[in-house]
Amino acid sequence: MKFSSWSLRTRLLIVTMSTVLIGFVVTVLLLTWRSTDSQEAAALMYAEQLAATSAAEVQGRMAASFRTTHDLVDTLFVLRQQGVRDRAAGAAVIGQIAKSNPGYLAVWSVWEPNAFDGKDSEFARSMGTDETGRYIPAWGRYSGALKLESAVYYDTNDERSDWYRVPQRTGREMVTEPNSVVVDGKSVLLTSVAVPMLDHGKFMGVSGMDIALPDLQAELGRIRPYGIGYLSLLSPSGKYIVNGQEGKNESPLSVPSPEVLAAVREGRRLVTQVRDERVGQVVRIYVPVPIGDTGTSWSLAVTIPARVILDEVRKQQYLAAGLCVSSILAVSLLLGLAIDRSVLRPLGGEPTVAHSIAAQVASGDLTGTTPLKRNDASSLMAALSRMQESLRRMVATVRRNADHVALAAAEIANGNQDLSARTGGQAAAIQQASASIEEFGSTIQQNSANAREANALAVSASHVATRGGNVVGQVVETMQTINASSHEISVIVGLIEGIAFQTNILALNAAVEAARAGEHGIGFAVVAAEVRSLAQRSAAAAKEIKRLVAANQARVEQGTGLADDAVATMSDVVRSIQRVASIVAEITVASGEQEKGVLQIGLAVRQIDDNTQRNAALVEQSAAAAESLREQAEELVKIVAEFRLPAH
Repeated sequence: MKFSSWSLRTRLLIVTMSTVLIGFVVTVLLLTWRSTDSQEAAALMYAEQLAATSAAEVQGRMAASFRTTHDLVDTLFVLRQQGVRDRAAGAAVIGQIAKSNPGYLAVWSVWEPNAFDGKDSEFARSMGTDETGRYIPAWGRYSGALKLESAVYYDTNDERSDWYRVPQRTGREMVTEPNSVVVDGKSVLLTSVAVPMLDHGKFMGVSGMDIALPDLQAELGRIRPYGIGYLSLLSPSGKYIVNGQEGKNESPLSVPSPEVLAAVREGRRLVTQVRDERVGQVVRIYVPVPIGDTGTSWSLAVTIPARVILDEVRKQQYLAAGLCVSSILAVSLLLGLAIDRSVLRPLGGEPTVAHSIAAQVASGDLTGTTPLKRNDASSLMAALSRMQESLRRMVATVRRNADHVALAAAEIANGNQDLSARTGGQAAAIQQASASIEEFGSTIQQNSANAREANALAVSASHVATRGGNVVGQVVETMQTINASSHEISVIVGLIEGIAFQTNILALNAAVEAARAGEHGIGFAVVAAEVRSLAQRSAAAAKEIKRLVAANQARVEQGTGLADDAVATMSDVVRSIQRVASIVAEITVASGEQEKGVLQIGLAVRQIDDNTQRNAALVEQSAAAAESLREQAEELVKIVAEFRLPAH
């Protein structure tokens, strides 16, 4: 089972508890290391202090023995100096010292031959002498009682006589190697202190005492460092004076190592760690014990089991371990509650589930559902659920809008293409219209010029018509005269012929002017032709008047009627010509206005043409933009299509 598949609470607890455990373990190890060092240092200090105290006590005991021996020597020399060389008195002094010190097995004073009083021969084989009478008194303690006897082993050639020979040779006090002797049937460990007796540098003998060591053994044996440790006392040869067993002899518990022997002989301090046969691994401190002024040192060893030194450390370790376990349990409980309240509750579920949902959403899949706890409205999972729902709505809306945009963009693109084509056609049509308007302007300018000319002709025709009216009036008057004076016709024929001729001339002129007036002079030409016709008929009539005077009498009346009609017609012609002149004048003015308007229309059309050209360019740009919008809309549709929505 992979670690990543575990719940967040489990992973956080494992990681945090591992960190806390590592921190506690490191702290405990550091504390243990420091405590071990401190405890070892404290134990060593205690052992050294105990060793120093015990060594000082042993040293004091031995120093007291040497002082007592020196006092004995001094007393004996004082007796000699005072002339009291009584051997009994000397023996009494020695006995008194033995009596005053129950711990001494024997107190003795061995003099050189004849050194005490020069009377050895006189005391041969007496109490406190040898066979030569040499003064060698010794008070021994047997069954609690003192007994005077002679010293022994002072003149042997072996180590038994070292107590005498060494001071004799060196002139210094000494202490013998502890050894066992049988006293009252019991083996007793003893040592001897010997002080040379010198008289102005001359060796006179040796005084000393044998010291029983059981009391020292018992006293040191009762000392139990930490309850199970013990003290030992070694001689320079490595013999155990005290072996840690109360009341026991000097039998060694183990053979000292060469390192220990060297330290004892050299009087050095030494700390060792060895395995003891009784208590296992131990720390042993050796402290030198100088013995008087002998130059010899014993060594007092304090033995402390290593487990005792570390017991306090172990207690602290157990306490620290208990506190560690309790703290881990408390931290686990508090962390679990904190994770639930501060992490899982705000998350609303496992981060892996949230990650899976986020990855699903990131891939565009909006079909999934977010598992929510009951009444959960503020957690991350709830926010993810709301985000999914919002994204679904937004994507659906965007998809619909994208489809609409794509469709609208396509329609806009098609419309722009059509508009572009129509705008191009409109631009061409406007250009053509502009050309036509320019041509129409030229035509209007020409029409305006013609209208001005026609206006002038109309004015002239009006004048001619007026004159024609006057002539017709005269004809009417003439006809009336003819009608009144038909008998004067002959006279008037000549006049009529003249008038006819003039009328014919005027008719010709009027015809010419009517021809010049063009379409507007058609009516005038008809009148002119009629006038001419009348003139011709008048001429013909004048010629035939004489022949037809009688016939025309009746026609004169008809002519008078026709003349009246002609007057009315001429009046109409005059009015028509005047009306034509007025219209032509208006046409002339209108033509001028049209010319100005056409010029303005031309300018406007050119502006429209320019705008149309620009519009055509803008339409092409709009078409390109619409095409780009269509492509982007299609791309948006493709992108939105990557989102998968739940089916409804």
